[in-house]
Amino acid sequence: MVALSSMWTSLIPVGFVFQFLICSAHLKDAQDIRTKRSTTECARDALSNSSKEFFVFLTINAVESNSLFGGHDSRKIELNWTPKSGGESTDWIGLFRSDPEIRLREPLVRVPVTRHNGYYKTGYRFPQHPMLGLNSPMGTCLFGYWIGYIRGNETLKSNCLRMRPSWMWDEREVINDIPIHALMIPGSHNSGSYKILGEGSTFNILDRYSINQAEDVWNQLLYGIRYLDIRVGYYPHTPEKFWIVHNFVQVNPLYVVLQDVRKFLQSTKEILIVDFHRFPSGFQYDHINTKYWAILWLEIGWVATSLRGIYGNSNKTLILTYSHDPSSAYNDKIWSEVRHAWGDKKRPEALYRFLNRSMTRHQTAKYPWAAMTHLTPSALDVIMNPNGGIAQLSDGIARQINRWFREDWWNSANLVATDFILGNNIIEESILANRKRYICRQHSRMNDNPNFY
Repeated sequence: MVALSSMWTSLIPVGFVFQFLICSAHLKDAQDIRTKRSTTECARDALSNSSKEFFVFLTINAVESNSLFGGHDSRKIELNWTPKSGGESTDWIGLFRSDPEIRLREPLVRVPVTRHNGYYKTGYRFPQHPMLGLNSPMGTCLFGYWIGYIRGNETLKSNCLRMRPSWMWDEREVINDIPIHALMIPGSHNSGSYKILGEGSTFNILDRYSINQAEDVWNQLLYGIRYLDIRVGYYPHTPEKFWIVHNFVQVNPLYVVLQDVRKFLQSTKEILIVDFHRFPSGFQYDHINTKYWAILWLEIGWVATSLRGIYGNSNKTLILTYSHDPSSAYNDKIWSEVRHAWGDKKRPEALYRFLNRSMTRHQTAKYPWAAMTHLTPSALDVIMNPNGGIAQLSDGIARQINRWFREDWWNSANLVATDFILGNNIIEESILANRKRYICRQHSRMNDNPNFY
């Protein structure tokens, strides 16, 4: 296995650990102890410079094919940028094979900023396996693809699509004393419902409406996902009994996902929340719950955490949560469930309204909660639009997701779960949001504001 960059060499800082203890539902007096707000309060002058910032970033288009029986059109690289204050009509955006800030070379694609609304889908395909795209084990930018904002012969800003296997450790000075319910943490919806397509292959109708991710869990974690939304079913008449499911569709064997989690936690010291949220088949029987926990413990139990596991010397950084009430009786190391804000919406504007209400409703939340930021198809959609699917719905809101969490909810979102994680910029947006929250907290402390969470 290729070594990951920035390996942890010491225990989690006590301040960071203590905030995790504060937000744990295992504490009997949690409601008395956790009195701070989940939403970050920020004075207007604290972020006076951030309003002048502009951004460039790459995403990967989620749509696999344009027709049910059509050809393979997947993983096309997308250019994204936000308006620059004082922009000029001759400014342009480019796709490059090296960092244009180091040396400005001829671009693969050149796009005038005035002719497009901050987005352009290129014809270049991004490869599937990120570790093969590294020039060295210590690198983070993948396959040499860069985006640049160019004015004349000067590169004003550049960015790449990168791995972030240790971003929480890299950002430790920022997130050190922020409790988990007051951080913005990027996650994936239906994390185990992925399918890796080979060259020339396409989704069938069932895939189109049951697959939520184009990256396996290992790669999701390498890219920076730190919240996994897992749904499990039990099927006694198949060789593998426990499966990752989307409703009642069997997608991937559970053990594959658990092995990816174990491998990642063996390679890093990142905090990871694994939320076993639904059990649609087989878990109504007590003996199945017992068998399931035995398998879970065998695969990842040595890193599964209790409060003692995080705070002590065991270096255990995995938080397991359940939303299945009977399961909580089987082991005292299970953390209480992550509450999902799921709107069951089919249109972007309806989803925005629902999530905006959810942000307000969770302003004073003292527990981790997840904004399920995806559109939900209906059974009728499968019949009336067989060429559509989850990837198409995800692509339809990907650009809006970036804007929502950058401009509207950067100070109030907690766990953010999206479909097709490379189709949006939620990982980088989360890191930037936490940096702003840190600035606001520092400003509030200097002004003796007690509501700095």
